[in-house]
Formats: sequence, C-alpha cells, structure tokens
Amino acid sequence: MKDLKRKGLPKPSIKTSAQRQREYRQRQRDKQAIRLDMYLDNDVHFMLEQLAEASDTDMKDILVRIIKREYAEQL
Repeated sequence: MKDLKRKGLPKPSIKTSAQRQREYRQRQRDKQAIRLDMYLDNDVHFMLEQLAEASDTDMKDILVRIIKREYAEQL
C-alpha cells in the first residue's frame, strides 16, 4: 500500500505503555485517589470475585460498598 502523506496534519501520537501508565496514575492523583496494594488469602479473593460477578460489577466497587457499609455501622 502506498504511503499516503498527510499534508498539514499533525502526526498521530503513539504512546508507550509507560507514558499511558504515567498519565493514568496522574489522573488518579488528580481525583485524589490513593493506591491500595495488599495480599488477600486465596479463599477471600475467590469470595470477592464471586461477589463482583454476582452483582455484575468489579472488585473495587464491591470493596468500596463493603467498607462504606461497615463504616456507617461502626460510627
């Protein structure tokens, strides 16, 4: 196929994975999100996956809901 020249148009920017990740992390910081990195026992992780699947959402949403409910009950 012929190499078509784009007259007067800027080149499409191709980002590396590192650039996309850096931008993603900056967007999270801008939203004042905090990264949580932890290990779960296999059985707990399985239960979390099942809860997420059953409610057609992701594990983050399940954890947020559980934490907010527990917080409301405790305080």
